[in-house]
Amino acid sequence: MGSVRKIYSGYEFKGYKILDQARIQKNKVTAFYKSILDGIYRLAVDAINSNMVRPEAVMLSFAFTDEFSDYEISDVIDRLRDKFRKVGVNRKKASVFRLRYLWVRETKYLIPSDPEYEQSLTKDEKAVFRSAYQDGCPLPYPHYHMLLVLDGHKATWSAVRKVMQSYVDEGVVRPGFHFSENWQSKKKEMPLISESELGDYMYRASYLAKIDTKDVSSNRFWSMSQ
Repeated sequence: MGSVRKIYSGYEFKGYKILDQARIQKNKVTAFYKSILDGIYRLAVDAINSNMVRPEAVMLSFAFTDEFSDYEISDVIDRLRDKFRKVGVNRKKASVFRLRYLWVRETKYLIPSDPEYEQSLTKDEKAVFRSAYQDGCPLPYPHYHMLLVLDGHKATWSAVRKVMQSYVDEGVVRPGFHFSENWQSKKKEMPLISESELGDYMYRASYLAKIDTKDVSSNRFWSMSQ
């Protein structure tokens, strides 16, 4: 695991900006896991060099409910894959859709001002988390970030939303799952065609490689498609 957890502290990775004063001042990104950065970059390059008509990426964050805390992340991937096989007007082509993904497991300590506190916790859980926070002992909130690289010609982020909503309806995933957006355009898709788009992708997606809040006690705190 030594090479997997090698720390990378640069401001750029393969010529693309990943760290700046804005991130440093927020104190949320201090360094990165190099292996995850490599994976993020490889996902994009593989998609660009593939036969995808419109390669694009989306980032999703979600948490399992306490009852399903041991739910396999591979099952989420399988359900997404099954969903994508059924989308599009040409089902034969859609059936060979290849899902490219990377996920990381993180743990943060919620405070009442965090969006997850309001959107993801039950009324009883909010009371417990609030009491622990007031006592100076905030409680851990384990969750996942997932990076998906799709062919926008065959499947979009809305298909992912439907899958995650089905998990919420079944009580497996907490409500409040969230797609990352461009703060200006509010678009969730990150196109992967031009060099400038790849630069925007690397900056945004590199957030998943940050060492802060990673649950490194787990032997497998991240993985990606091969």
